[in-house]
Amino acid sequence: MAYDIDIADARFVVEGDHRRRQSNVKVQPRDLETILTILEIAAMSLTTSPNATFSREQLIREAKKIGGDEIDLREDDINIVLAKQGFLKRVNARELRLR
Repeated sequence: MAYDIDIADARFVVEGDHRRRQSNVKVQPRDLETILTILEIAAMSLTTSPNATFSREQLIREAKKIGGDEIDLREDDINIVLAKQGFLKRVNARELRLR
């Protein structure tokens, strides 16, 4: 089941003592912050016990299931996000786990 990334059409912005309504900007399909969030949710989904491990392939497959067709998970973007993330720990050459 893919999650709807755009959960609301508008939000309130505070300017001094006043609040005004502002339209949300549609998330870009290759937004790295969105990809990071989806990968983190995928890692949590794959963590079925405190020491559960999973492969990179399992993580990406789960992220694609969560992101659906609206998020474009490309290998180069995934490499950028995984190189800079702080939520995963490498257990060995093929396994990852949440920190």
